[in-house]
Amino acid sequence: MKKLEGNLLAAACLAQVVVFWPVWRWYAARTIATRGDEYALVAVVIAIVACFVGRCFPCNALRQLWIPSLVLVLYAVLYGVLPMEGRAGLALLSLSATVSLWRGRRVPEPGLAGLFVLALPVIPSLQFVFGYPLRVIVTVCTVPILRLGGLDVARSGTALLWGGQPVLVDAPCSGIRMLWVGGVFFCLLAQLRGLSIYRTILGGMLAGVAILAANILRTACLFYMESGLLPVPEFLHTAVGLVVFLFLALGLSLAVHKLGAWTGARVDRRSRWAPATGGGSIGICVLGFVVACLAAAGRPGAQARFDRVPDRSDFPGWPSRREGRVLEKQPLTAREARLAGSFPGYIARFSDGHREWILKWVTVPTRKLHPAADCFRAMGAPIKPRPVYIDSDGNGWGVFVTEQDGRRLRVREQFRDADGRTWSDVSAWFWAASLGNSRGPWWATVVVEPLQAGNDTGRHAGPAVVGGG
Repeated sequence: MKKLEGNLLAAACLAQVVVFWPVWRWYAARTIATRGDEYALVAVVIAIVACFVGRCFPCNALRQLWIPSLVLVLYAVLYGVLPMEGRAGLALLSLSATVSLWRGRRVPEPGLAGLFVLALPVIPSLQFVFGYPLRVIVTVCTVPILRLGGLDVARSGTALLWGGQPVLVDAPCSGIRMLWVGGVFFCLLAQLRGLSIYRTILGGMLAGVAILAANILRTACLFYMESGLLPVPEFLHTAVGLVVFLFLALGLSLAVHKLGAWTGARVDRRSRWAPATGGGSIGICVLGFVVACLAAAGRPGAQARFDRVPDRSDFPGWPSRREGRVLEKQPLTAREARLAGSFPGYIARFSDGHREWILKWVTVPTRKLHPAADCFRAMGAPIKPRPVYIDSDGNGWGVFVTEQDGRRLRVREQFRDADGRTWSDVSAWFWAASLGNSRGPWWATVVVEPLQAGNDTGRHAGPAVVGGG
């Protein structure tokens, strides 16, 4: 009987794999197209291995199918409202709940659910939305640490001011990647230790605070290197991050060990193979699960709308000159042409005889305004961040160096609103525009120019960059 129940739950898992086919198609396309999202495959491998560690035959687990059924219903109801990342999150939560039942557990395992969710390829999206706020938090918290060390440091936005020279806290120092890696490590420990839902939530909150504190400590250490106080080889920048994370991993391991040593946690581990109670009759739960699967399978036809309908009537037309050079319009690349079809505004490509200009006129705050680095990463090009470029008008540009077709290129980008305010970072622009602190429409400008030998910053080099590697 137990073996039959296990086979039925395995069939339930396979049914969800079929139902969520739009999610897997999006997952494959996103992982292939976006550099940085391939790291999610590491969590996929860890989650799959965790599924088979400590499995036993289920006992009356079919009664608990109402849990994934509820998530399936939410997936179906919210399909036309949520972005694809939200739908994928619900799909993986539902699947992880069913896998937990197949593993012989009474309730969904929070550690396994966390691993499934962290397997989503959303690191660039998280960087886009949360990168700037996290950088502000890191900058604010780093100032008092450096002052304790005797440095007269002040903050301006996401820059640390010392001796009249700003040192920027750039995107890598937002801590998004460290949060993701630390989250995967914590969820794996919680899964192996068999923590309950409540203890996993508590431990997860503590882990989040610890990871943020570790990133602040890393930023403070890198400040001494980038400001010139400690002239050290560049490879030590990476070494500092590794050392900080090793201490973080040790702390997380001890915390999970303590959480698992509590009396309640020991009871959870002894009783997680006990027969499930509640959940109603098996027949009703199975029927409800089948209906929920059919409802979820029929929703891919729904179309979601996330951006407000753009008003393009105020488009002023493309400029004829930029930085003293005449612009000649060029055809869009295939990638740009696909994006232009759903872009809330207009996109055009120009050449001034030496440099390429990609101009975007944007009517609403949108995630579709990708940072230039993401586009180059999608083409497999290496990205090396550089200090902010200050033009002749005193406005900053985000800068990175890359290679394409055997040529070294310097790419700079800037975002400007209707009042002339500029941003060198897309996440900072997005928050200002979304919170109503900036008036649109906006211009996004990307300049691609050949990199001259011995010069990878340009005539107007800006401040040093913490985490620029």
